[in-house]
Amino acid sequence: MKRINIFIFISVIFSCQSEVEDCYQTEYYPTGNLKAIECYNNVLKLRNRREYFENGRLAMNFFVNSKDKIEGSFRAYHENGNLKTKSQLSNGLVNGIQYDYHKTGEIEAITNLKRNMVNGYQIFYHPNGNIRTKFFKVDDYLVYEKRIRQDSINNKKIYTENYFPIVSLSKNPVFVDDTVDVHFEVPLPNDSFNLKNFDVYFTTLPDIDKQEEKTYIDPSWLIKIPIINNKANTKIIIQKSGKLKIVGLLAQKVQNKKIEYDFFTYKFISEPSPGQQN
Repeated sequence: MKRINIFIFISVIFSCQSEVEDCYQTEYYPTGNLKAIECYNNVLKLRNRREYFENGRLAMNFFVNSKDKIEGSFRAYHENGNLKTKSQLSNGLVNGIQYDYHKTGEIEAITNLKRNMVNGYQIFYHPNGNIRTKFFKVDDYLVYEKRIRQDSINNKKIYTENYFPIVSLSKNPVFVDDTVDVHFEVPLPNDSFNLKNFDVYFTTLPDIDKQEEKTYIDPSWLIKIPIINNKANTKIIIQKSGKLKIVGLLAQKVQNKKIEYDFFTYKFISEPSPGQQN
């Protein structure tokens, strides 16, 4: 009697599985091992694709909508079977947090994404759980980075931090004799960063790429501008046509003695004024 019950139970499982999905496409390695299988999920109304390593372990598992875009849960695995990446997608785009893992199972990276672009913090970890690198980006533009390494000689952690302001102009295109508003911003969360601890200096130079800008900037050229709520604004008068760049420095006082500089540039093209063109 027990054997009959077991047989009925197994039959019900397979019957339910076949009702949930219809599998219609398979791919194989030259060895004959299964490489991929696609099934239509009758409940989710999505195609489910599962890809395998040649050793038989699952490599990827995800769903595809009618537009051939990944929809819903996405999972990728290391060849040893441990989870490699997990995220949630909508119409092929990640909007949320993506988690990546080392082969040994520990967290490797946590990334905030919006429409597949990094928006917010992206943090990388060593297998022991210590932070290796920390970034903050806006639409993939790097605003802030912090790198941590271990000094093996002194057995101390060494921290390196850099800031990269977002620079924008109020006009486009820009013409000679125009007065243009220049906007600087470091859009980090206010609870983790405050630009009021910095001074912003800038100047406008011809765009010459033959050498590093740092080697020929005269500090006397730089103009200091005030900062409010992690933002700074000023005006410039365009005096030349051609390729130009705004060269800036973020200066931070450390213990009222040392000053550290973060260097940035913004390149743009100035065109002759309409009167000069005639």
